Amino acid sequence: MSFGIVQWMIISLKNNSRKKELKHFDRSGMPINAPNIHFDELLKKQASKEQLKGIRQKLRKYNARQRTKAIIFTALTVATLVTTVMLFA
Repeated sequence: MSFGIVQWMIISLKNNSRKKELKHFDRSGMPINAPNIHFDELLKKQASKEQLKGIRQKLRKYNARQRTKAIIFTALTVATLVTTVMLFA
């Protein structure tokens, strides 16, 4: 066996033996700016209809821009490939 494979096995064994303590979405670990606001109160807040409408409009504009960029990029790539093939063919 080469040294690289042995080193890889040692690292793999060390990583697997470590205790994995990932606490995703642990509320106690999150910082709060105001000490008298509780997370339950923050989670109860909901967006108004006007805010949701504004968010939807922003998302539509963003998606339209991304789609346009993708189409332009694809067209330029195809045009570049076609001209390259025509020049060297």
